[in-house]
Amino acid sequence: MSVMIFNQHNIKMVSLVLPEKKIFKEEFNYLNETKITKIKENLGFDCHYIADSKTYSSDLAIKAISKILENFDKSHLDMLISITPSPDFLAPQTANIIHKKLQLSDHTILLDKTGFCSSVLQGLFFAFVFLDNPNINNIILTYSQTVSKKIQDDNFYRNISDNACAFLIQKSNSPSKNIYAELNLTSFTEKETIPIEAYKQGASYFYVNNGIFFEESQVNYPLFYKKLMLKTKEIEYYFLHSPNQFFYKKMVENLSIPCNKLPKKMAYNFFGSLGANTIFFDLHINKEYIFDGSDKKLFLGSQGGGITLNALTLNLSNFNSTLIYL
Repeated sequence: MSVMIFNQHNIKMVSLVLPEKKIFKEEFNYLNETKITKIKENLGFDCHYIADSKTYSSDLAIKAISKILENFDKSHLDMLISITPSPDFLAPQTANIIHKKLQLSDHTILLDKTGFCSSVLQGLFFAFVFLDNPNINNIILTYSQTVSKKIQDDNFYRNISDNACAFLIQKSNSPSKNIYAELNLTSFTEKETIPIEAYKQGASYFYVNNGIFFEESQVNYPLFYKKLMLKTKEIEYYFLHSPNQFFYKKMVENLSIPCNKLPKKMAYNFFGSLGANTIFFDLHINKEYIFDGSDKKLFLGSQGGGITLNALTLNLSNFNSTLIYL
């Protein structure tokens, strides 16, 4: 397995976005209060956030990027990386739609990727590598999802939250060394995630076989993690993407992570399942007690549809993030 060492540049600003429409009780209005309370306890959250019928992934991404542009001159943006599991259209690509609506420079390089829960860590790795180029100084990376529009399964729908995250990443004169690695279990590609129709005939909705995803992730991620041969004493905090509480608890157990190296609060308990951005919502709600101005070594781990497992380490002394509602 290849473990890639990269130069970590400066994550200057982070903007997180949720749709204003939060729902929960409305979905169970046929039940009494006692049963609704019990369901909340079992799910582990009070509400989730769904984009309205006129709001799509590009809209959430634009909102997140616009917040960053309040304090950054867009004429200095060298590259925009847009990642989404729910593009507005097959064509044109989402990055071009964002570029047009934000009136970015004609010279801003666009990278557009369809990606799922492992793809934000991939995007960060891409951004850091591009920033090693002498002619690239400023990159915005965004991941946005409105997958609720393609979900038919009620249980899946009631867990998910549409959302977006944008990062301004700038070249550092003294970048720190960190690692990125991934493992792809592609024998499950069309079994774990049912293919959604594009040019080739497929399903009209988004569906994940949670049994396959759970078993393969829980068995293989600990083996993948062991091969990284990290000096675990140097890792101060672990942030793990997880679709629900049970998955998270089992992964923590299988990785043997000490409780004092885990975040105190989980974004899932406040916002529902946030997909690839879970890790960064977790960082946002825990930043006050984690960061004190000194560098902290963080381990970020994710598992995504397909199945892709990946990991990335970071050195952060702060997390300059803002949460806004569309």
